[in-house]
Amino acid sequence: MRLASVERIELDTTGVRGDRRFYVVDADDALVNAKRAPVLLTVRPLVEDGRLALRFPDETTVEAEVRLGDRVETSFYGRPVEGRIVEGPFDGALSEFVGKAVRLARAEREGDGVDRGRLAPASLVSTASLEALRAAAGVGERVDGRRFRMTVGVDGVAAHSEDGWIGEQVLA
Repeated sequence: MRLASVERIELDTTGVRGDRRFYVVDADDALVNAKRAPVLLTVRPLVEDGRLALRFPDETTVEAEVRLGDRVETSFYGRPVEGRIVEGPFDGALSEFVGKAVRLARAEREGDGVDRGRLAPASLVSTASLEALRAAAGVGERVDGRRFRMTVGVDGVAAHSEDGWIGEQVLA
């Protein structure tokens, strides 16, 4: 669903806590991502205090306590992910919005829903590195960092500073 900008994250060995914990599946329990249903990128999710809210582009919001139901196994790019179907009003709202029957699921373990898997649970890129890429490519328009699916965007550092942060503690 839509990227969320937040002021603070909790990062551990599985990535950012809660990141991509929820996902959408079809009737065959296959992953429904933005390639299969691009309209999902317009839905803004918010998880707080055990409740999930999905805000649709028309500002309609579907919200309920997260209650887990049946187990489901979904292939994430060839890797099996165990999850549970989320009960409540979400399936109906998402199905109507997407235009086909889908269900909302939650990965059983933190980090399992990250498409890069456990080998690279988080990534970051600085705006200066994106600007350096733009200059090196010789293009006029700004490079949109979202295409790199980074977990964290950083501003106010020199280009490629982030390359030296691997395995280090980074404080704002």
